[in-house]
Amino acid sequence: KEEKVEIKVEEKKVEEKKVEAKKVEIKVEEKKAEVKVEEKKAEVKVETKKVEEKKAEVKVEAKKVEEKKAEIKVEKKKVEAKKEEKIEIKVEEEKKVAAKKEEKIEIKIEAEPEEPKTKEQPAAQKGLEAPSIEIIRDKNGSRRGSFLDDRRPSLLMGDDKRRPSIDVRRPSIQDMDEKINLPCTPLRAIGEEGKPATIVDFQESYSAVEDQTGYISVQVEGNPAPTWKFFKNITELVDGGRYKHHTDGESNTITLCIRKVKPNDEGKYRVVVSNAHGEDSAEMQLYVSDSSGMDFRAMLKKRKYAKWGNQEKDPDWGDLKEVEKPKPQLKKVERKSDTFSKPLVDITCKEGKEKKVVFEANFTKPNAKAKWMLRKDEIFTGSKYKFKNEGDHYTCTVMNPKVEDSGKYTLEIAGVQCMAYLTVEEADPVYKFTKNLKKTEKGFLTHDCHLECAVDNSLAPISWWKGETKLENSDKYVIGKELSGAVNLIIKNCVAEDADQYTCKIEKQTDKTETKLKILEYNYKFTKVLKSQSLFVKDTVTLACELDHVLGQVEWFKGDVKIVESDKVQIIKDGRKHKLVLQDVAKTDSGMYRCVSNADKTEAEISVKRPNKFMKKLKDATGDETQKCVLEVQVQDEEADIQFFLGDQEITKSDRIDIVSPGDGTHKLVYNRLELTDAGEITCVCGPLESKCTLKVNKKETKPKFEVPPKVESPAKESKVLEVPFSTGESRQSKVTVKVFKDGKPVSPEEVDIVVENDKLVLNFKSTEFKDSGEFRIVLENAAGAEEH
Repeated sequence: KEEKVEIKVEEKKVEEKKVEAKKVEIKVEEKKAEVKVEEKKAEVKVETKKVEEKKAEVKVEAKKVEEKKAEIKVEKKKVEAKKEEKIEIKVEEEKKVAAKKEEKIEIKIEAEPEEPKTKEQPAAQKGLEAPSIEIIRDKNGSRRGSFLDDRRPSLLMGDDKRRPSIDVRRPSIQDMDEKINLPCTPLRAIGEEGKPATIVDFQESYSAVEDQTGYISVQVEGNPAPTWKFFKNITELVDGGRYKHHTDGESNTITLCIRKVKPNDEGKYRVVVSNAHGEDSAEMQLYVSDSSGMDFRAMLKKRKYAKWGNQEKDPDWGDLKEVEKPKPQLKKVERKSDTFSKPLVDITCKEGKEKKVVFEANFTKPNAKAKWMLRKDEIFTGSKYKFKNEGDHYTCTVMNPKVEDSGKYTLEIAGVQCMAYLTVEEADPVYKFTKNLKKTEKGFLTHDCHLECAVDNSLAPISWWKGETKLENSDKYVIGKELSGAVNLIIKNCVAEDADQYTCKIEKQTDKTETKLKILEYNYKFTKVLKSQSLFVKDTVTLACELDHVLGQVEWFKGDVKIVESDKVQIIKDGRKHKLVLQDVAKTDSGMYRCVSNADKTEAEISVKRPNKFMKKLKDATGDETQKCVLEVQVQDEEADIQFFLGDQEITKSDRIDIVSPGDGTHKLVYNRLELTDAGEITCVCGPLESKCTLKVNKKETKPKFEVPPKVESPAKESKVLEVPFSTGESRQSKVTVKVFKDGKPVSPEEVDIVVENDKLVLNFKSTEFKDSGEFRIVLENAAGAEEH
């Protein structure tokens, strides 16, 4: 709620005794004060008692004014000098009515050196009149009505027309931070048909943090939907590079997104929107703050004042004497100072793309001495910079601009400076192919085709083309790229129409590699063939083979007759494996079976025989390593084939193992030289019949190993028994012989009894004498070798 309080105080000065008939007119200017009082809980009620208390306070203040007048009488010098004195009297309004706000009443005392005139004091001179308080409430109850129709026109804002007609809150910084990564949605046509483009909402100032993303957003209306342009000074900011234009159709806003804001991005920006029926524009300020601190400049709002209106009511000036008009004086003509008629303009370029950039400016003083500076350092003509001056036109050419050349360039002429910023963006990286596509590639019908090449960097932007058509990831085409730089294209389920010219290109470069793709029918080859088998009546037989690819299809034949599935016959496909299963076979199922692909075939013979049984089964056997061992079995059917297995592994013929079949149904498994790995469970399989035994292989014997004490002592004329243990491995296969020598000569049995037991040698010296002393040598020997100590 708003209240308008108008207080008028008129006072006439009492005649001074010492000054004869001097008239002093005191005029109190009207002062319009707008006091806004907001009360949330209840409306302000002005009661009669409060008004009376207010009048009493004004009377007290009037006495203070009279005392002040007495002080003015003493200061005569100021009155004679015709000076004005302003006395500010602060009237404190009551807390509930004026929310503790103070009003200032200015009283101007003007002393005119006119002839003294006598004027009677009016009857109202008894005291000050009570100030009138007028409270006007806004009819619509809105705070926007604080500026009423009779307010000073200078307080009217020039942009009152800009009010959002769409009920959408102004986006916060958090809402705008991700806007640069969001997809754009087209603007909507708002308003009646033919409505001109209008900016309905924007901020006068925006703030951004250095090296982060800055945003400038406006809300627009118009039918048809308007188009837009952003400018910084006179430079248009097109969409691309560090700038992105984002549109949001929901709120009908246009946002300028500036990536990696720099200090030189600070300044005035202008947006122009237009359609076929009209255009509108708005200016705003962007402040760039350092990332380490906060910048409050964007919070300071600059008020736009309109011109003073002519409808202002003329105040009551009273009886004033006309003042002598001052004589006209000659106006001093000041010489217009030199300035830049055409300032420098900011330049943005990319390293390696531009050979040179030129700063241009026009100065009102031609052929003046110019000084160019980069940042704060003066620069001079050389291989990097070229300066030129033609009349009032001044140029600075920067050759081969690089990132380090970015910064503020300043032109100073006759003490006047003009500056602009050069922004050099990093050069686009250059990529190349390290592995090209083959000149021709082959693909196969119904198969996936792989095309592969490689680039020197996995960040390289690549694209695949089929003829003149660009390919995208889909169910048909899969585009992949690895960290190693390998690039591949997979064409799914090839058809004849996929044959074409395929090209891999590096975007924004001319480098490319291409290949000619041919689509052929795949020739399926067998990697595992069928094997012939013999079996007995009512057995089940499985014929198996394998192709080189899982997509291959085969057909089965017996002789020239194609085999189809039935209760007795099963055709199975498991990946690359293909099987034919015949159950409960009969004698008539014997024959040649064939499996055929589109480019290959394999065949095997099936032999069905009558039932059989073992006449002689396998028996457990024990053999010695390196020795010969024979296992024998006999079956009733002399034509029956048998197989020997060690565990689950089939035993086949080799230079060490023979399988002998004399022809009477007897089959022998002959080990010419046993090894320890031959030990285990041996199984003989004859069709459905099985016979098992266990083969044990002893480790071969070694030469005797033993040790004797280095010294043996015995009393004379007594018997002495010496036991020497020895070992020949896990088994003893040959006889161990002993020889004893004393001082190199054999010892006779009369002197020493020598006994060889299972694992030790016993030497019995019958009656020791001094002559028996000496060095003895013992030699143990068997078929594996001899050992002596």
